[in-house]
Amino acid sequence: MVLVIILALSTGCNSTSSNTTTTETTPAPTTPPATSLSLEQAREQLTKTGAVFVANVNMASELTDYPVATPSFIPDGFIPVELPGGAFNVFKLGDPAHIEGVEYPYSVNEIYSQTGEYSTKVPYFQISQSRNRIGGPKGEPVQIGKHEGEKAIMSYLDPPRLALTWNDGVMYYSMEGILLNPLDEETLIRIAASMEY
Repeated sequence: MVLVIILALSTGCNSTSSNTTTTETTPAPTTPPATSLSLEQAREQLTKTGAVFVANVNMASELTDYPVATPSFIPDGFIPVELPGGAFNVFKLGDPAHIEGVEYPYSVNEIYSQTGEYSTKVPYFQISQSRNRIGGPKGEPVQIGKHEGEKAIMSYLDPPRLALTWNDGVMYYSMEGILLNPLDEETLIRIAASMEY
């Protein structure tokens, strides 16, 4: 739901003349990150609303009850997009996964861009992870590090995007990146292969 809101915000109405080029963005919020949000407050919000933004990977891991992975390779100039509360969106998605008798109902999404803002017109990539199986566009087989995955190029979008899905034996991942310099297929696969707990 949050991504739908972000997409709706970033695709607003363009009323400029045809000779003007604009880039629509959602500015990074000026509200402070969730450093003041306690773990209990974050749990309470997650239970009530089904989603919460938190400032760091440790809090995201506490909320999900599994270690949240982050990319160890991030291209120069890319930074996390800080939405109100932080860069890690913990949310409930679908039916909970049951692994070794433990229920894992939550997924995590993180977005990186060159500007620290989310926009469909500037280079960005986002990674979702879950103990639940994550769907994505069906595509062709691709090697992501030592794991098999699928890739799909969404050339019908402007600019085109690359979607990747894979499983590392513990976690399911879905990644989407806009294919604008410096992000290309090889770079996005390298980011995906660098996910570590």
